[in-house]
Amino acid sequence: MNSTANHWCDEGFYSKGKALTLWITDDEIAKLPIGGIWQANLKLLQAIEDIVSGEFRNVASWSADITLNLHDINNITIWFPQFKTSTPRVDLQLHTLPTPATPGGTMSGKALLDMCLYDGFNANSSSYQVTLSDGQNISGRDSQDFSVFRDGLPDAARRKRVDYRIQLSYNGQLHTLENNQTLTLSGINQAMIRPVKLPKIPQAVMCVPTPLTFITPTFNQMDKESGSYSGQVRMVFTPSL
Repeated sequence: MNSTANHWCDEGFYSKGKALTLWITDDEIAKLPIGGIWQANLKLLQAIEDIVSGEFRNVASWSADITLNLHDINNITIWFPQFKTSTPRVDLQLHTLPTPATPGGTMSGKALLDMCLYDGFNANSSSYQVTLSDGQNISGRDSQDFSVFRDGLPDAARRKRVDYRIQLSYNGQLHTLENNQTLTLSGINQAMIRPVKLPKIPQAVMCVPTPLTFITPTFNQMDKESGSYSGQVRMVFTPSL
């Protein structure tokens, strides 16, 4: 309370008022363990002393709801629960299917990667933006294709690369991602969520499940050079807080 003012009320009663200023210091905010929406209720009671009994009795009350939106931007995380890290290694799970009409047989694959997105706001954001890219610009390649390359050396030749696609599941819907194109996920604060324990946060937080499926379409094994193939996918996650 930092000021006073005296005035006459319309009813003819003389009153004294005080302005109330409230704030939260940085030290107190730092005590909140996680980002999210924090709520409190402030109640003030006015009491006067009975001149006969000397006892105080309440004559008025006032209350205010307080909402604090805390954004923990330093802990926004793309989390892969089965790996306990943000940099997993994925096997495309390629399998050979012998076929009489195709020398060497055909190959295809499907791999699942559990992923959960934490926005630093305990899943209270309005939307997320997700962009995946393999960092390659290959002429003639479909916009939905990602690639691994022979011995990890990028080469546009079809014989030296294997193309695959990535699907993202969000709130019961599948989205086929386009390479280096942004996908917007809406309605985050009403989506399915799950608790996870992240390394730098002292208690469990809510994240949004967005598992990925890596799908390698069928190709003839003899059409590719033999050897090991590898590549990278970079993901950019931007919540709208």
